[in-house]
Amino acid sequence: MTALAPSPDGRRLFVGGPDGEIECFDPETLEDIHVLSIGRRNAISHLTCSPDGKTLAALTKTGLLHLVRTE
Repeated sequence: MTALAPSPDGRRLFVGGPDGEIECFDPETLEDIHVLSIGRRNAISHLTCSPDGKTLAALTKTGLLHLVRTE
């Protein structure tokens, strides 16, 4: 894990990793809901969720910003 961001409603937890994948979990059960990807070799350093919870901003360690739909 290299980055972490909760959804605004607290019903999802997004975890970014060094492999460019963002895993979405239910924070109460830790059940894996789905996996998003911004591509290999894109180690994620920061994550933040939009106020409506529909978009994630993922910043990579190389300085690239990716906008990812959460649904």
